[in-house]
Amino acid sequence: MKVTRAMALGAALLALASCARLPVAEPRLEGEYGKLLRQETRRATLYQGLEVRLFVHAVRQTPELVRAQAALLSTARTETPAQTADRLAQLQRDNAAPVFVAVVYTPEASWSDWESKSSVWRLALQGCGAGPNGGDVAPTKVERFDVPFSADLIALYPYLDEFSSLYRLTFPAGSSCAEPKLLIAGTLGQVTLSWAAGQ
Repeated sequence: MKVTRAMALGAALLALASCARLPVAEPRLEGEYGKLLRQETRRATLYQGLEVRLFVHAVRQTPELVRAQAALLSTARTETPAQTADRLAQLQRDNAAPVFVAVVYTPEASWSDWESKSSVWRLALQGCGAGPNGGDVAPTKVERFDVPFSADLIALYPYLDEFSSLYRLTFPAGSSCAEPKLLIAGTLGQVTLSWAAGQ
């Protein structure tokens, strides 16, 4: 009896330990760019019981981060001053409206469908809309990127791996705010990623 209980406990602990592993590896973020990226990244794991339903790293594309991204790419390519200025101007135009980039892992491919009009997820920016409490704002555009990822995307978002998808969420120009919250909700569960001060 004691042996059976010990074996059952051991099996349960082993199962728990295997489920506790993050499905997406945490990269080492180094240098000034790594510091800025860490500062603007939020992550969450959605479980149902012991099973992962969703794992996400979401990055807020702030003006400071965009400038650092432009510098990283221009330095890597040893661009001329004119090319560097053009790259910065292009990235600033691309990120003029509130933009969030999300690296997403789901165990079922059909659950990673953020770009679909009939997605199993509702995506919204909270606290940045009109009205006294902000309200929810839906993205105006959702772009999806899958493997093989370009070397540039991997350099900018080192959370990417062969099992993940990358989404670029663009919100209305008037929905910018200091402390946004990104809601990801559906029948599989919900998570809210917050960029409140001090987090």
